[in-house]
Amino acid sequence: MKRALLACALVATACNPQPGRSPGTGTPTPAPSGTGAPPLLITSHGSPRQPLVFYGHKDDRVAYKMIVRDRAIANTAQGAGDGTFYDVTVTFYDKSGKSLQASAPRAVAVEADQTLTLYDGVTTTTSNGDVLKCRQMVYDRASGTLHGEGGVSFRTRDGYEGTGNRFDSDITLENLRMQ
Repeated sequence: MKRALLACALVATACNPQPGRSPGTGTPTPAPSGTGAPPLLITSHGSPRQPLVFYGHKDDRVAYKMIVRDRAIANTAQGAGDGTFYDVTVTFYDKSGKSLQASAPRAVAVEADQTLTLYDGVTTTTSNGDVLKCRQMVYDRASGTLHGEGGVSFRTRDGYEGTGNRFDSDITLENLRMQ
């Protein structure tokens, strides 16, 4: 997985045009490497016409597809596959074929933890039309679960509405527990 993400980042860097920098999105400084080797920082730019696309796999299937429309930064000093992504849309896929689409201004992937965290206002929509919103949401690839917090609101397509401070669920939102 780490090599695949690194390869995607390298290909995306070489193939995508480099649009002008967005205001307020400076390039972060890579963290020092614990191995003594200099850290490697890969910066890639996408655009609405040519977004960057990344895949997360689990059990020989695609667990999620992430489309990055602005910028992706992968810091491989801490391990290939870690990265920060901006203007993100992620589609999570359940084993049964159901999906959940989530969008957020920013996401951070940590390969060692097998997590993808969406920040700064997350909106999700299930394949049957239910909508969940929250400030932050963590996808745990190992367990296939979602954990969210901050101004959680949930609305089903048939009119049920609920609010809370945090939630735990599978990616179909069929087993949603909200507090």
